[in-house]
Amino acid sequence: MLSEPYKISESELFKVFKDVAGEKGSSLYRVGALGGIKPISLFSYRFKAYEGFIRWLNENKLKFVDVIVKQLQNKKPIELFNFLNTHPVLESGWVGNNPKACRMFVNWVVFLFNEIWEQKVAKMKETLMIVDGHVGKVFCRTGLLEEVLYEKRRPYIIQASKMRQRIEEIVSRFGKTPFYVDNGAFYLFEDGYCSDLEPNCKGCSLNEVCKKYLKWTAYQMCDRDAFHLR
Repeated sequence: MLSEPYKISESELFKVFKDVAGEKGSSLYRVGALGGIKPISLFSYRFKAYEGFIRWLNENKLKFVDVIVKQLQNKKPIELFNFLNTHPVLESGWVGNNPKACRMFVNWVVFLFNEIWEQKVAKMKETLMIVDGHVGKVFCRTGLLEEVLYEKRRPYIIQASKMRQRIEEIVSRFGKTPFYVDNGAFYLFEDGYCSDLEPNCKGCSLNEVCKKYLKWTAYQMCDRDAFHLR
């Protein structure tokens, strides 16, 4: 299925989707405007983009790994991002003008080449920032950012993409590797430390530098008294 996706019929594709994701796709996707539903039409659309890209590789007698290495030959991960994000076939499979999924893929590729395969095709210091709501929240709780930006139409959704430029500037100023920073910030939430309402500050590795409840910027729209601020 992965190596020859064009041999898969739509009925077979739909069956795989429902087996993995359930009738409404909620077992595959739980966040977003559709309330945890990932339509089979969107899944099919992206799969067809992947199918088209495999055809493009075959028609041009290319291997994907060689394409990646070529795009990283100037040691600039942003060049691989631009290639994937604007490819006439692949662009239909990514989401938005500055897709987080594409940035994440580029970072993991660079990480694998550097840390696993020990091929220095790009610099880890030049990986791309991937900012989601949890990363933005962590940067505010530590005091590095003044406020979290929320969507106007859905005030409970953090506008992470609009916070990314400022976070990129901060990470660059400190000379840190974006890939490690954004992964570390995300996993502070994922591992149960910087959770939304009851963060485990005592066990958190940033305990000594985080402003914790002294300056509650991440959830300023909530009822502050309910969190026993001090």
